[in-house]
Amino acid sequence: LAKLNTNIKFVKYDIMQDNFKNPESVCNIYGVYSIPTFDFFYLGKEYPKYKFVGANVKTLVDNVALFLKEVKKQ
Repeated sequence: LAKLNTNIKFVKYDIMQDNFKNPESVCNIYGVYSIPTFDFFYLGKEYPKYKFVGANVKTLVDNVALFLKEVKKQ
């Protein structure tokens, strides 16, 4: 998917390295408690309506397409 969408930055984060006890941890800030979790950002803004948990390729492809369509309008 990353090769098909070179204008998108896909980031992998190792939640096992996160300190869940710290309220400022990445997992706590963005509510990542299961893997994989896919979250969408554009220009520093989170778009939680596209966020989902699970290894569902169709959902990922669909959400990427919808997300790109929305942010291209801006």
